[in-house]
Amino acid sequence: MTAEEYFKTPESNLHIELVDGEIITYGSQSGIHHDIKMVMYLFISDYIKNQKHEYSVFTMPSDVPFDEYNVVQPDIYVTDEKIPKEAHHITSVPPFIAEICDPYNDDSDNYLKKLYMYAMNGVKEYWIIDPSYKRVMVYRLFDESHLLNVYTFDQHIPVGIWNDELKICVNDLLA
Repeated sequence: MTAEEYFKTPESNLHIELVDGEIITYGSQSGIHHDIKMVMYLFISDYIKNQKHEYSVFTMPSDVPFDEYNVVQPDIYVTDEKIPKEAHHITSVPPFIAEICDPYNDDSDNYLKKLYMYAMNGVKEYWIIDPSYKRVMVYRLFDESHLLNVYTFDQHIPVGIWNDELKICVNDLLA
């Protein structure tokens, strides 16, 4: 399937993505997945508003097309694109994407596919948040080194797209 065909499919409340031309449907989110997504969204949104950054933060379901065969719905992403309220997807590459592992959905293979896709398309920072192991894998994709740092939920994790000014502690968000 192509991105053009994907965008012609009927709207759905399901989490559906197009990865390498294949439709992938995910199950319902667990409570911890939902909680992390919402508190992180609010925390980043407040930071953007307070710092008057020219960014917007979004949560899924919101389509992010990368090419003819890849349209994803990241749990959280930040864009500097001005998005009209009626838009269903963005047209630029988001500099920051965070995905939250769900203990009830085994989609570990897709995180590796997405890492490659994001690196090849100009995403600057990719977080994989894993509640089962209480860790966050942060890939800094600013250059070809693709630096990986692994943090625990009780550490303050710097957000690179804002020169490490914003720090996120998952445990603090969930408290």
